[in-house]
Amino acid sequence: MIYPTFAPLARTGDPVLVPDRGRSGTAWRRRALSWALTVLGLALAVLAWAAASGSSTGDFQLVPTPAATFAALARLLRSPDFLADLAASLERIGMGFALSMATGLVLGAAIGVSRSLSALLGGIIDALKYTPVTTFIPLTILWFGVGDLQKVVVLGLGTAPYLAAMVADAIRATRTEYVHGARTLGAGTMTIVWRVVVPSAAPQVWQAGRLSFAIAWTYLVTAELVGANQGLGRFLVLSERFIHIADMFAATVVIGCIGFVSDILFRLAYRRLFPWMLHATEQGRDGV
Repeated sequence: MIYPTFAPLARTGDPVLVPDRGRSGTAWRRRALSWALTVLGLALAVLAWAAASGSSTGDFQLVPTPAATFAALARLLRSPDFLADLAASLERIGMGFALSMATGLVLGAAIGVSRSLSALLGGIIDALKYTPVTTFIPLTILWFGVGDLQKVVVLGLGTAPYLAAMVADAIRATRTEYVHGARTLGAGTMTIVWRVVVPSAAPQVWQAGRLSFAIAWTYLVTAELVGANQGLGRFLVLSERFIHIADMFAATVVIGCIGFVSDILFRLAYRRLFPWMLHATEQGRDGV
């Protein structure tokens, strides 16, 4: 593991060098409490769902029970057609997120480092941020058809501007004393960028990517609602057309579970890649 050059120097008795079992135990207790509250929140949501389904009346339930939804989910997970829709959405989200990350990182780094490029491109990025992605769907269908490329472009247009802005903010947040210190030691521009700016901004950029991934799922399903041959969005449209409400709820549960697991993976990777940020957080909580 390579730590950034601006990490604080260790001191005698510092818990970085001498592990504090009490503090470690406190961290584990906090983590256990966090998971317990997460489980409690999910349980309360299911109870509220069950209560809402019990109040639904008529020839068919507008809010299916949790049991009916999970029965539909079990059936769908054995359906080749549903699995094909799920695979199509996962493939699109992967390509779209990769495009968004590549575009957002390049644009964000450019406007974050250069004031001239910020003035040149900042207005365009701000305008795209406030433009609803649904306005691009008819245009992208005319330009690219209804295939995967159109969905990927919609994802890029929807998430890249936000990501670029967050990357630029992370770069601008680099503390000036680190940059001045590196220059004093004789570092050139590229050395400062790679050894000071990048390590400083990387944790915030990772969190920006985590947020963008969540937003990308929203835009993906929106794009698949119109003119898609496969995908979870198309599945929801067909289920609504034939009033298969339990199937709609089951597909929504699948999307939610994918998001939940993805967020956990992002958090675990964050802890692995940026351990000094966790130490700084613990210090702040303990009032150090």
